[in-house]
Amino acid sequence: MEALHRSSTNDLRKLASAFRGQRLKMPVTVAGLSAYSLSNAPQLVADLASLHSNQFSEAQAAALIDAIVEARSMVKSVDELVDLVASGPDLPGIMNRDTSVVVQQLFRDAKKNVLIVGYSVYQGTQVFATLADEMTRKPELDVIMCLNVGRDGQDTRTDYEIRHRYITQFKKKQWPEGFPLPKLYFDPRAIDPDPSKRASLHAKCIVVDHRYAFVSSANFTERGQKRNIEIGVRIDSPHIADGISNYILNLIDENVLQKLI
Repeated sequence: MEALHRSSTNDLRKLASAFRGQRLKMPVTVAGLSAYSLSNAPQLVADLASLHSNQFSEAQAAALIDAIVEARSMVKSVDELVDLVASGPDLPGIMNRDTSVVVQQLFRDAKKNVLIVGYSVYQGTQVFATLADEMTRKPELDVIMCLNVGRDGQDTRTDYEIRHRYITQFKKKQWPEGFPLPKLYFDPRAIDPDPSKRASLHAKCIVVDHRYAFVSSANFTERGQKRNIEIGVRIDSPHIADGISNYILNLIDENVLQKLI
């Protein structure tokens, strides 16, 4: 059925209408299709001959073509599913969709769950103010945040001391005071005493309601969200959103990412 699938939607509608109105009969010939100005009539004849050999009636052929048209209407194009998000200096003739605007809208629209994965957080009380407010307004909103907690140079503090200090600073400087905390996770390899074994949680992404995914170069900092030159994409795709979520949640289930508190 390659020719049917390659035909324009307008041509398919003309073809289905001709079958339904009994103006076109099986078996179909090139001469019979000539009245409809179809762009690929010879190839369509081969597809329709196959339907005829399978004992399709005109009404059944019309129903099949209608189904192809309806399926097309339900499938969004890539341009509809993916938005480019670019932050940086304004340029003539270029419309940027600002990182901060997209992130805050995702937080506001969240109804069931939010997954945040980030490397660096700074001035988080500004970045996460909207999310903290939404968590208060929607107690059912499940928020998981996976962050990079690192050990610098030859830092000799214990793992507990590093985690404890990070949590203290997070509550004091990175999360709005008086609001419920999200569930916090980190990669313990980042604080391994052996520098050769350390690894960073370097991803920067947000997944909302298992439908929307935002993948970006931007850290969760005031600079990263509003001033730096950053590139990202916002994707309306349950398949992509679930792919990211499942990967991160499996890392948690396998204890690769661990609770901070």
